[in-house]
Amino acid sequence: TVKQFGLEWPKQSGERERLMVIYRDYDKLLAHGLEGIERYEAMLKLMKIFFPWAEQHKWLVDMVKAWCGGNEEVICAGSSASGKSFTAALIAMVEYLVAPTETVVFLTTTSRQAARRRIFSTIERAFYDIQRRFGHCGDLVASQMLIRTSKEDTKHGISVLSSEQGDVSKSLGRLIGTHAKRIVIVVDEAPDTSPQLLEATVNLRAGTEFFKILMLGNPSSILDPMGLRAEPVVGWDQVDMDAATWETKRGGIVLRFDALNGPNSESTKYPFLTTLKDIGRIRETDGEGSPYWYRFVRGMWLLGDVENRIFSEGLFIKHDKKTVVFVDDSVQLAGVDLSF
Repeated sequence: TVKQFGLEWPKQSGERERLMVIYRDYDKLLAHGLEGIERYEAMLKLMKIFFPWAEQHKWLVDMVKAWCGGNEEVICAGSSASGKSFTAALIAMVEYLVAPTETVVFLTTTSRQAARRRIFSTIERAFYDIQRRFGHCGDLVASQMLIRTSKEDTKHGISVLSSEQGDVSKSLGRLIGTHAKRIVIVVDEAPDTSPQLLEATVNLRAGTEFFKILMLGNPSSILDPMGLRAEPVVGWDQVDMDAATWETKRGGIVLRFDALNGPNSESTKYPFLTTLKDIGRIRETDGEGSPYWYRFVRGMWLLGDVENRIFSEGLFIKHDKKTVVFVDDSVQLAGVDLSF
């Protein structure tokens, strides 16, 4: 045997095999003397082995750290071109590869076309590269945007669910009745996803040994599916607008990618991420403090957005009272904007 990270390993096991076991069974191995490596470090090392073409910039590392923490729900709110979908695809692949016969990964997005263009294109690239270098890792059905463990095992693997109109009932049908030891949900474009589909994914937790949800998006409204789940423990009216992370009322964690403090905030080291030129263009066309600025540069919910609203969400939060005393009988009213 060979001793590494405080454990005895078979001589024939390589670094990749050991890291896969460490990542998958991290908590159990801690009780047996595992030392000298954090769980997120094991995932980052696996990413270097599986995806040598993926540059590990600060935002990728921060996202992996958040994913490997103790929160069941991780919400990644960021500027445009912050690599959220790319990193999520790599995370999804690692989760599948460490236990392909036990893992179900659902990638939910606004449409199948969006999935093919964004998150699944990275999944597909990674699959072919891994299969070329390491051998069989499942069966890819590109036309269905599906990876299954084998032709015999169609239960486990990676698949895409669409929340586009007309696809929701079909996606719900695929979710209902899904059972596996390990279930991972990645919700891309979370602000625009179907609330019905999102609620259904949460119900998959029962009977699992490992269950996690990763939500991605550019912050839009605190009342959309992503905003509702991102509500801070301290409340929206108390959260620091410059906070990089916070705990949510649902027990999750929010991670913010603010382009003003991003990997390219001083120079363009990663041209595929938001650059100073991109920031300057938005500053000139939309202005600092605009809804577009906060959503696509700061990666933050703008509570005081009054540009397109009579009453902003921030105004309601500021004047919200837990107990309201009426001096007369109350009357329920409703309104509708017919031009919307």
